[in-house]
Order: sequence, then C-alpha cells, then structure tokens
Amino acid sequence: VGLANQSTNGIVVGTGNTAVAVTDTKLVTQIVHGVGAGQLTHNAHIYTVFTTGGGTTTMTFARTYTNNSGGLITVQECGAYCQGGSSNWTFQIIRDTTGAVAVNATKILTVQYTSTSTV
Repeated sequence: VGLANQSTNGIVVGTGNTAVAVTDTKLVTQIVHGVGAGQLTHNAHIYTVFTTGGGTTTMTFARTYTNNSGGLITVQECGAYCQGGSSNWTFQIIRDTTGAVAVNATKILTVQYTSTSTV
C-alpha cells in the first residue's frame, strides 16, 4: 500500500517516455516524493471496492500528487509497485506511458486504475 509521503510502492509516476515493454521492471525515470525541483508530494491512496450482480467485483485505486516544487513537472509514465515475498521485494505490476501531462506549480495530479473481475 502506498502511504502518504512514500514513493516506493503503490501507484508511482515518472518522466520517462520510453515505450512500454514486457521486460520493464520499473519506471524509466520515477519522480520521488518531496518538494524540491522535479519532485511531487505523494499523497495517500484511496481504494474503492464494490460488487455488482453476477459475481463481478470492481476495485478502483487512486493516488493524488501535489506539485509543491515551484516549477512545472511533466509526467509521462505511471505504474504500480507492490511489495511481497519473504524478503519483502518490490516489483512492478503496471507501467503505462501517458503522453505529456503538465503539472503546474501548486496543482494536483490524480492517477486512477480500475480493475474488474468476474468469478
């Protein structure tokens, strides 16, 4: 679970624009938590799970980022990291390129993923 002020798991964002490949293991250029140049404040995740008829369950997870750096930051990739295993390894489960999304100083970016499964 990605906690507030933490950029090592959960939804993550970056500035890399390399095409997505099946061999990707992390974002190309991840934006870390902070208020310095090129950094974003990582806020806590918001999870929503609901079940509809027919055994379908939908989970939405989202995270907001606040640009407190004083300058423009352009987000071009996003993804999700998980931790697990006996050594608590961190591994990537999602990586998407977004195109250039400009986040001006003091503005908030929201990244949301939705997953649906039927049993």
